[in-house]
Amino acid sequence: MARIAAGPKARPGKRAAQGPEKGPGDATRPLRLAVYTLENVEWACAQLRVVQPLGMLRGRVEPVWGSVRDGGRYLVIEAAMERADAVLFQRTFAAGGGRVVFERALASGKPVYLDLDDDFFDIPDTPYFRKRLSFDPGEIAEAVRRAQAVSVATEPLAERVRALGARRVRVLPNLVQPSVWRRAPAGGAARSAAGAGGGPVRVGYLGSPTHEPDLRRIEGVLLDLARRHGRAVEFRFFGCVTPALRGLPGGRPAPFDDRYLSFVRTLPSLELDVAVAPLVDNAFNRCKSGVKWMEYAMAGVAGVFADLEPYRAVVRHGETGFLAAADADWAEALDALVRDAALRVRVAEAARAAVLRDHDMGTGVAAYEAFWRFGGEPERE
Repeated sequence: MARIAAGPKARPGKRAAQGPEKGPGDATRPLRLAVYTLENVEWACAQLRVVQPLGMLRGRVEPVWGSVRDGGRYLVIEAAMERADAVLFQRTFAAGGGRVVFERALASGKPVYLDLDDDFFDIPDTPYFRKRLSFDPGEIAEAVRRAQAVSVATEPLAERVRALGARRVRVLPNLVQPSVWRRAPAGGAARSAAGAGGGPVRVGYLGSPTHEPDLRRIEGVLLDLARRHGRAVEFRFFGCVTPALRGLPGGRPAPFDDRYLSFVRTLPSLELDVAVAPLVDNAFNRCKSGVKWMEYAMAGVAGVFADLEPYRAVVRHGETGFLAAADADWAEALDALVRDAALRVRVAEAARAAVLRDHDMGTGVAAYEAFWRFGGEPERE
């Protein structure tokens, strides 16, 4: 756990003793928001849930960072909450060694918010998660119940934290910031001759090593696709691949880069024509968001996605992507996209238009500010 910096502690009642002051709900001045996270600020979770929204709210919300990178560890600055109007804890910070900071934030009398973008109560039992995630889910559940309000990325996750006894819940969906994306030709339009003598169609997958079980879910489908189409297809894997898929043409994976803005630059440069986003059907994955569909769309790539809650919520089947459940569904959708360049372009263009219309951080970030100022709505009795 990160070490805690010396400095003044949060003192209950201090603000009241100093006399009235404009509270976090007052929109006439910038909101000072103390942020405590163990996420590297370059990683996707921190970027999408905190860093990019704060950047777009510059002048309206002033971050007071309560945790900063200190070599290979984080330095926790308890005094940050003294200078803030409200306190935000991201993901698992309120568990383990961060619990004492969470307790002092609660004692300060200031609004305390918790942000979750994963279901930490149903973590898959895989070697990767067992090695890297060491926290007590019960402590996260306690933080859910004690925080003034909880923000989550999806409605299924909202249902999960409501069942745990959260007092207030608000869905703040993951969004994309178009300005950080380089516009790429939709559906491999620049390579539209692919499959017709102009070179192989590139089928790809991008994800962290945590997703190997998900990719294994369609391993047989991809192997069959390679056998059916031969040299007409090649594959690109970024960050994650199964041993069986390494032998496919182009199957050697690029190493995973967990810096989100670097990932944003890399994805369009792969010049994918088709991308996949499989998910194992479990409670953890059903609470995830459809952000991978948004990222593929912004990179101009047509995709096939697991027919589960994250993608059902955002993909219009056959228009902005394809939803697939059984192996036959995956094979049919991939065959159609590999064979038909015009279909790839049409689907990719429709997907990007849908993302810009419905998931643009420029318009959606107002909900983040409203939550940080006022908290979530009370749950219905």
